[in-house]
Amino acid sequence: MQEKENSFLKKLIFPRDYLEAKIRDSCCTEDDKTFLELQKLNCPVKIIHSENDLADLESYDIVQAVECFDTQRFLKHFQIQFS
Repeated sequence: MQEKENSFLKKLIFPRDYLEAKIRDSCCTEDDKTFLELQKLNCPVKIIHSENDLADLESYDIVQAVECFDTQRFLKHFQIQFS
């Protein structure tokens, strides 16, 4: 009985143009070794050494912080966008 009720799901067609959104994402790190390892993995990554480096990340939709030791500085910089 369950198969009959949801059999219409097999007929659904999803328009590809709407599902493939252009999202800019990157990782960021303060650790040089981690930066090199992520680059080897072809991961989009930015190194953070200054406030200017943090400002460059504002154009991204998703930023994943990896090995960011000064978390307070990182969060403080983006506080305006999160509040």
